[in-house]
Amino acid sequence: MCLQYTYCGILTGIIFILLEISCCFLSPNITEPPKNSFWEVKLKAAIDLQCSATVGVISEDIVEMYWLIDGNFTYNYQNMREGNMTNVTRGELLYLNSVLHILEVLPENYNIPIKCIVSSTSGGDTSTLYLTSSGYVKEMSFFLFLFLFLFMLIY
Repeated sequence: MCLQYTYCGILTGIIFILLEISCCFLSPNITEPPKNSFWEVKLKAAIDLQCSATVGVISEDIVEMYWLIDGNFTYNYQNMREGNMTNVTRGELLYLNSVLHILEVLPENYNIPIKCIVSSTSGGDTSTLYLTSSGYVKEMSFFLFLFLFLFMLIY
């Protein structure tokens, strides 16, 4: 159902103004996390990933929000739990939130697509993020590589 507002008025006795605004279903828009973002996290850390979306005008529209890890649902991962989707209304606008709880970051969680997806009959949106190892691990990997390279050169 679309909401429609019409304003008609006469200014200075001569000008007739007709302003019509239609507010229909809007396609959902994910505002957090930023699309194609990289999050540095430490191995074995516990983190919560937040997904927020603007859905649009409150309506009878059916809306879903969920997470996919490397194309799989979260129940396939023992170290991840998907929180309940919550919603907030401000005026006639609806906002959705979901949290992905990663109980312990494992090596296999690095550099795979983690997607927050919101869909409705009016459209949908996706935001993808990747977990990367923290700078300390990257520096250690570089020095280990350098050490092994030099070791092979010497012998």
